[in-house]
Amino acid sequence: MDIIFINELRVETVIGIYDWERRITQTISFDLELAADIRRARDVGVLIERGVRPS
Repeated sequence: MDIIFINELRVETVIGIYDWERRITQTISFDLELAADIRRARDVGVLIERGVRPS
């Protein structure tokens, strides 16, 4: 299993419950750790580098 780290991802958005909150943009910040098996993506990348079209 591989872990993908995304640190300090900042997104400007409109978020809130009250009307005054929905009239302004706010910055939300994320730190993410995603576990995934990325072997297939790596294998496809190798095929592309070799000029072979992946199925």
